[in-house]
Amino acid sequence: MACQIVEHVKRVKFVTPRDVKYYFDLNVCNRTVDRLLIEHGLFGRVARKRHPKMNSKKRLSFAEGKKWQEMSRNVKKYVKEFLEISHMFMYRVLEVRLEQGDLL
Repeated sequence: MACQIVEHVKRVKFVTPRDVKYYFDLNVCNRTVDRLLIEHGLFGRVARKRHPKMNSKKRLSFAEGKKWQEMSRNVKKYVKEFLEISHMFMYRVLEVRLEQGDLL
C-alpha cells in the first residue's frame, strides 16, 4: 500500500497528506501519511505561492519606505492619543484613591 501511495504522490503534483488519506480511504492520521511521504523523500507537498508581477512593484515601494513613513506618522499619532487618555485615567484613579484615603 505504501508503494501505491508514493507512486500516486509522484504522479499528482501538489497533493497533501489529507488528499492522499481520502483518495485511498485510509483510516489513519494525516500526520502518519505525511511521515510515510517524508520517509520516501517527498517533503512539503504544497506549492509555495508566488506573487504576481503586478503586486511586486507595490510591495517593493512599501519596503523602500514610501508608505512606511506615512504609516509611522499615523501610528505615532494614535500612540500619543492613547498615552494621553491612559494618563488622564490613571490620574483620575489616583485622585479617587487619595480622596478615599487608600494610599495613605
